Amino acid sequence: MKIVRGLWGLLAFICLVAFSIAHAEETADQIERAQLLRELDQRQVTAPRVVVKSLPGASVNITAPVTATDSLRRQQFADTQWRTLIGSQQMQANAPPSQAIPQTQWRAQIYQRDSQAEALSADILRRSRAATAATH
Repeated sequence: MKIVRGLWGLLAFICLVAFSIAHAEETADQIERAQLLRELDQRQVTAPRVVVKSLPGASVNITAPVTATDSLRRQQFADTQWRTLIGSQQMQANAPPSQAIPQTQWRAQIYQRDSQAEALSADILRRSRAATAATH
């Protein structure tokens, strides 16, 4: 009986030692991974921009992936703001007037708009002819 207890005690001791060694290795692996990640992050921040002079469009920007998501989010936010603003302006422009506009007023507005469009068209045609005459 004493031998069986001794064997169970020895077996328990061996298991305890093996578990603590495995746990220590796991902790060491985690620490090593954290150090490698820190080194990689520092390398990305401090790495100089690589420029290839033989190919004018080929440059590798190492810091771009770090800031690309932030700039993309800012751009998307700005686009959303612009769309919201334009949508609200369009809703205001298309809203029916609260009072009826007299017929003479809207006819005058249509005439003024048409005359401005004709003047703009004539100005564009004049500038186009002047530009083509200058090149010949």
